[in-house]
Amino acid sequence: MKKMTKSILAVVAFGFLIVIGNWPGNGVKDEWDNLVKWSKK
Repeated sequence: MKKMTKSILAVVAFGFLIVIGNWPGNGVKDEWDNLVKWSKK
C-alpha cells in the first residue's frame, strides 16, 4: 500500500513539475521547494 501511495505522489509531483515548467516567474522554484519539503514530511 505504501508503494502505491509513493507512485501516486510521484505522478502528481511530475505533473506539477510540468505545470510549473510552463509557468513564467521566479516564484516557480519556491513553489517546487515547498512541494519537496511537503512531500518529505
